[in-house]
Amino acid sequence: PVPHLRSAVLPALLILAPFFFMLPLFSWGRAGVAVFGISIAFGLALAARIAYRWHWNSFIVTDRRIIDVDQRGFFDRVVSEVGFERITDVAYRMRGLAGHVFRYGTVTVRTQGAGANLELSHIPHPENVHELIAGMLGPTRLESVPDTPKDPDRFVREVYGDGLDR
Repeated sequence: PVPHLRSAVLPALLILAPFFFMLPLFSWGRAGVAVFGISIAFGLALAARIAYRWHWNSFIVTDRRIIDVDQRGFFDRVVSEVGFERITDVAYRMRGLAGHVFRYGTVTVRTQGAGANLELSHIPHPENVHELIAGMLGPTRLESVPDTPKDPDRFVREVYGDGLDR
């Protein structure tokens, strides 16, 4: 998936660069072969770590709660869950050109109380996830933000009256 391409640049360079510099490296003898092998091995290990973290990170939306599973390392997993009764707000953000072109972003679920908010990052089509969660909460739970008016002047007149100085 596209959002994780940025994190794959370093492993790709560590794997591909030795092949580009293979002749100069091999002219160094055993030291060059060692640099070649170590660079490829380190790049493969880094790529495996990124793939492992990507594969085991997930979030699950049920009819009762949202569960977020963050795999931060090989032996570091954080599982957070929030019941719908504790959710106060849901928002999403698509940041940057890549986020808008490839349609990914961050969905933030704000909760009441001292518990931490859930932040689901690198989510494909965050607007759909936002709509799903907000729809499950119902219209009475979240404040609905009015759509942008098609005629701003008429909207201003309706809200503030005709006495507004321009």
